[in-house]
Amino acid sequence: MTTPLDFDLFLWHYILTAQKLITNQPSSRQLRMEDRILQIIALIERSERILLCTHRKPDGDAVGSIMGLYKALNLLGKEVTATCADQLPEHFQFLPEIGSLHQEVPGNRDFVVTLDCDKTEVDRLKYHLEDNKIHIVITPKKGRFFEKNVSCEERSDHFDLIITVDVADVSQLGKLYEDNLDLFTSVPVINIDHHISNPGFGKINLIDVAASSTAEILHGLIREMERHFGKTLIVPETATFLLSGVTTDTGSFQNANTTPKSMEVAADLIDAGANQQDIIKYLFRTKKLTTLKLWGRILTKIEVDDAHRIVWSSITQQDLRQTGAHMDEVGEIIDELLVHAPEAEIVVLFKEDPDIISVSFRSTIDRANVMEIAQKFGGGGHVRASGAKIKDQSLAQVMNSVLAEIQSYQAERLGLKSSKFEVRSEEKGKITQVLDGYTPVGETVKPTLEERAQGKSENRSSKFEVRSSDKTFESKQPTTNYQLPTTPPADIHTQTKAAIQAEQRMPADAGFKPSQATAQQERPKPVPEKRFDGQRVPEFLKKGTEEPKKPEEKKDEGVTVKFDQTAVKPPEIPKTSVEPTVKPAPSTQPPSSNPMTPQSLQTPQTPQTPPPKDPFAQGDDGLTDIERALGGL
Repeated sequence: MTTPLDFDLFLWHYILTAQKLITNQPSSRQLRMEDRILQIIALIERSERILLCTHRKPDGDAVGSIMGLYKALNLLGKEVTATCADQLPEHFQFLPEIGSLHQEVPGNRDFVVTLDCDKTEVDRLKYHLEDNKIHIVITPKKGRFFEKNVSCEERSDHFDLIITVDVADVSQLGKLYEDNLDLFTSVPVINIDHHISNPGFGKINLIDVAASSTAEILHGLIREMERHFGKTLIVPETATFLLSGVTTDTGSFQNANTTPKSMEVAADLIDAGANQQDIIKYLFRTKKLTTLKLWGRILTKIEVDDAHRIVWSSITQQDLRQTGAHMDEVGEIIDELLVHAPEAEIVVLFKEDPDIISVSFRSTIDRANVMEIAQKFGGGGHVRASGAKIKDQSLAQVMNSVLAEIQSYQAERLGLKSSKFEVRSEEKGKITQVLDGYTPVGETVKPTLEERAQGKSENRSSKFEVRSSDKTFESKQPTTNYQLPTTPPADIHTQTKAAIQAEQRMPADAGFKPSQATAQQERPKPVPEKRFDGQRVPEFLKKGTEEPKKPEEKKDEGVTVKFDQTAVKPPEIPKTSVEPTVKPAPSTQPPSSNPMTPQSLQTPQTPQTPPPKDPFAQGDDGLTDIERALGGL
């Protein structure tokens, strides 16, 4: 059924299109911003009862926008009702007239009973309640009332116009939309928003994705209404409301969505009397003690994925109980603190409500589009700030799916290799994330010392593990019992250190033990023994023999040398008065301090020259060497 209002909209669109054709301007399916503003003003002028709605869990832009428009329409003499499904956070109570915001649509649930009194006059009217039933008694002065004189209907035409502000989708209205479906389908809806994900659900959609906030869009609309109606609508109260919205959505003009126009709008609102100092004091500087405790809990639960440049944290119902805080006190921690994590490109905050899990996404760079990720979970928002609400899943399940999706998105964007991601629920709500096998393409990971000794030189990927118990993110290389390399070290200091370490690992009874007389000297390296006349006598101890030289390829480094305590002593070497005692020839093999040490790790030593014999020392015959040489004189 076509209403007069629908006909007015059609006629207005026809006139605008005709003007474009006359002036040779190209027409389009969507009207220009200026045309949509004129349409909205025409609808407001024809409407008397206007319903304003904003989204659940309102932020500064939602509250500032709905209250700023509420004040402007009141100044035009309209009957305005402002609604929000959730209770306002406490820090918004400093705003003027904030008590005018309702949590439900008043009067729209009326059930109207109509009695036709055209032929019969009413004398008395009374009612009483019995067994949960209302009995309405109508007594006529004369004549009778019949059933055909009575009709019933729901009160669905209480409003002439509905305006939604800062609402990216009707589902964000919560029970305001769910409990009043007939109202939203029968009354024209004006949709004013700045989210790029807004599908345009209104009959007229004033959506400017380049605007920093919805309050910035309303500033232009209200200024145009002033010129149309000839009244001042941006009074100090209106200016304070709108500046609250612009300031919060730009992060006090620190976020990347701050534009020159945002600064111009803020300057104009301050010039109109906006209380900028109260906005800064109550929205940015004042925090309740429970809020500070809750923020501290969130910060201690921060997790980091360095490879994919993701930072996230979570807040549970248990955290709220332990800190005595409410979920609305989470506030803007994700914008004020979490986004400043070094090297973070995507920041996520998970919030556990009794029946739903809320996820807030933030991006620190334009190249990381978090809106694409949020849309996969039924949410939306902006390129750098989005959100989603997920039902019928636990916190661990939501974290698992959301973080895996972000990891996949970042892996493709950053050019990372395939990886494994897992989040599992543990005792007392602990969450463990295991990330495995993501190494940037083209990045070289050098092999370990052991791998180089084994001839392996190919690249390999690392294993990372994140655990909430210690709140650390560390690289965990494969654990291996490293052995000393088989090739000799490069310098003498490394060789000596390796030989000492090998000696310390040798069993106490392995190898021969030097006597006390030679303990201060370098111990010679024993060589494998041979059988000699039934006894184990080393070859190099015999007179006139040299230590045999072993071919390099026939080394036997693992032979253990032990001396038999009952072994036959080697034959005595006769002494002469002229010729010195024959000494064993120096070995070409370097002596070793330990027979168990591999040849490749022996400490290189130079042969020791025996100390000169004292010529005045007496022998067994009581003579010195000099006396013996002189013939016993």
